[in-house]
Amino acid sequence: MENPIGISSKEKPKKRFLKKGEGKSCLALPSKKKDSKSEEPVLQPAAKVTVCKAPEFQVLEPKSKEPRKKIPILNQTPAPTKPQTEETIYYDPSALKCDDEILPPQIKEEPKKTNKVEDIYNEKMNELSLQIERFNKQGQMLKLENKEMKNKIQMIERDYEDFMSKRAKRIQDLQVYKENEIKRISKEMLALKKKYTVEQPTKTDEIEELMQLLRKNQEEIAIKEAKNGITLNEISKNYASLVEEINELETQVKIREQIMLKEKFSKNQPKGPTEKVFNDGTKRKTFPDGREIICYFNGDIKEIFPDGRVIYMYNDDQTTQTTFPDGTEVFEFSSGQIEKTYPDGRKEITFPDGTSEIVYNE
Repeated sequence: MENPIGISSKEKPKKRFLKKGEGKSCLALPSKKKDSKSEEPVLQPAAKVTVCKAPEFQVLEPKSKEPRKKIPILNQTPAPTKPQTEETIYYDPSALKCDDEILPPQIKEEPKKTNKVEDIYNEKMNELSLQIERFNKQGQMLKLENKEMKNKIQMIERDYEDFMSKRAKRIQDLQVYKENEIKRISKEMLALKKKYTVEQPTKTDEIEELMQLLRKNQEEIAIKEAKNGITLNEISKNYASLVEEINELETQVKIREQIMLKEKFSKNQPKGPTEKVFNDGTKRKTFPDGREIICYFNGDIKEIFPDGRVIYMYNDDQTTQTTFPDGTEVFEFSSGQIEKTYPDGRKEITFPDGTSEIVYNE
């Protein structure tokens, strides 16, 4: 009979070293049998060596303490980890009994490394305490900087208020001075005109003297206007523009008053205008000449003329929009600014001070 595992009867069984996790096969020693005739032990041949499975066993590990909470540390390099080595299990083949009894292998327990863990824990706690102290110092510095910034802001606000009050006072003084100068110059001009018209000088000498006086006065006026930052031409333009705006506003007020009165007291007449009232409160009047007036519920008024002009008056900002048949639009604002938009995209803006600006679309 051949040996199943390839061991001859004359050779001794070799020791086998098992690694952790490998198969659980083992070699059994040759069993001893007693002979009734002689008490001497008889060695059995190696052919009766059997292969059996070792019983499963569970390694009891020592109870460990509850794991401590890990506190993350900023800017901390991880500690180098040791490479895991495979544990080798040693066993003594002489410990096997003849009746195929297998003993569990002996496992060497490594000593607990409590000192290193405590040292690492203490080091991390020290690092955390240092970080906390550093953060506290930074917080105190930030509080001081915040307080200083607040003080600076308060000082800047006080200086700004003082500057604005002085500026308003200076502007008021300049306005009063400008009005007084305008009155004085107008009086001088009237006096010169009266003197020129009443006396009617015929001599060239007197005319030349008057011309010299006028030149001197004009030079003085120019110097004073340059000092005050305003010219007589600008004042006259502003005055003319203000007069025009006042006249336009008066006409608009009259038109609106007439429209409101007509809306209140007018009735549908066969020869007069016809009025139609919608559900939302909008009123529409149609006149025999083709003119239409639409009064919306929000106070806006739209007037359509037979020649194609359309005037729309906004109630909120008191702005008037006039649209001409050629596509030109004119906006008149309550501040006195007038904007004209032409069909070619060109826009002309007239400001309340009389200056104008033309804007071209690219």
